[in-house]
Amino acid sequence: MASKRGYGACLSCKKEYSNRKKPRYCTCGFEVGGLYEPSSPQEKVTPPPKSVTVFKFESSGGSLRSVKLTPNDDRQFVLVTDADKICYVQDCLQLRAASNVSGRLSEFTCKHIRITPQDPIYQAMFSDEKINLFTPDAEVRKDMKQSQISAFKNGPSVVKVSCNSYAVTGPISTTSSLSYVHVKKEFDKTSAQSRLKCMGMECRKKIGRTKQAKQNQTCVHLHLVILARQLKEGISNEDAKGDNVATKPRTSVSLNKEDNLSQSSKLAIKIQLQYQIPYHIPPAIVSMSDKFSFSEVLPCFEPSEVQCKQCEFNLSQAMFPQGCSSVNGNGILLTNKNPFMKINIKLKKCLSENCGAVNVIFPFNEGITLDFFKSLDYVG
Repeated sequence: MASKRGYGACLSCKKEYSNRKKPRYCTCGFEVGGLYEPSSPQEKVTPPPKSVTVFKFESSGGSLRSVKLTPNDDRQFVLVTDADKICYVQDCLQLRAASNVSGRLSEFTCKHIRITPQDPIYQAMFSDEKINLFTPDAEVRKDMKQSQISAFKNGPSVVKVSCNSYAVTGPISTTSSLSYVHVKKEFDKTSAQSRLKCMGMECRKKIGRTKQAKQNQTCVHLHLVILARQLKEGISNEDAKGDNVATKPRTSVSLNKEDNLSQSSKLAIKIQLQYQIPYHIPPAIVSMSDKFSFSEVLPCFEPSEVQCKQCEFNLSQAMFPQGCSSVNGNGILLTNKNPFMKINIKLKKCLSENCGAVNVIFPFNEGITLDFFKSLDYVG
């Protein structure tokens, strides 16, 4: 019996198969000769809920809600009370402002407010004992406890609003008038792992005085979410290691200026702090600066010591600071009679490998002082 075009039949039981989906063996056990292997049925993915109640106001019957904005589960908050309705989506905020100007604020509504909210997956509050066991970092523990105290209307600390999104309480900032922000679980293509990302603007800022020293701020929202996942979902620190570096508590970044200096520069500052300028400067010392005058040869200031004041090891020959030119002077001397006089300033470095301190001149007896700290950027 001939089969239809594009189809074949089993020679044993005459069951027809499409040529694109012909298996190797028929259901009767006869070898058909195809290569098709049926795929396992995929699990049906439940879309994120459009609106979820973060918590309810017992007195007024209002609620704070988390609404979905995009299919990727980007979310924003909606506050509904008896007295007011606020949708924090940017377009809706502008529409509400226009309603307020026109005197029709009580009539304001939007599509996000009209969505009937669902119940959250879970809500979490933490005792001081749980927080103390979570991290040994005292600053992080303090921030986590303070966030629970400052929760909006004493609401829960962490609310899981969808499979990948959390509403987390925290301090009120200039970029967030609510005490809640969203934390979202995303897939990082670079590391091929999932990670937690705080959507708060304040937490995404970097702090540090230099580009190399800039680090992410310690995010209390991430710590609260990780603790909630441990207690509510059974995800330990090892399981959540790839989510974010905040799974291991981070200490705050120090903004001390000396943290970005080399060891030789720190020792140079230590040497300079040994010098003192008297509160009452004798007139004879003040008049010493009058002897400097313009000439073809630029005045040169360099330390006269031959041994390091820090370790008493031998010093190098006088040299210009790294990055400074000696062609037309590397400094300017300001005096009463001759302002803006170009000068040369040299330094000596300790030859000891364990020290390497920079020794500079302190020409107080000549009636002048040099601002050494502004030269630290050029010390190599």
